[in-house]
Amino acid sequence: MWMMSVMTTVVCGVAALVLLTAGNRAGTDYPQLFGRILQFSAFVSAVVSLVLLGAVLKVRSEPPPAAVTWFAVVVALLTIGAAFLH
Repeated sequence: MWMMSVMTTVVCGVAALVLLTAGNRAGTDYPQLFGRILQFSAFVSAVVSLVLLGAVLKVRSEPPPAAVTWFAVVVALLTIGAAFLH
């Protein structure tokens, strides 16, 4: 469940980035609105992934690989930072 929330954060974050930087090419506000909804979804899943990371590190007898853990932390912190900047 922890890795699923990390991957959800990545997918929603990338899709939000694409939609929010694409501008208003369609002539409507729907791409921007959908981008903001995806950005919020990425924010929520980033917070969930950080909470679940704490549970994974406490419950598992063998911790996940360091590279995977650092990737998850960096993705979550970048997503949370981007939500506050935009």
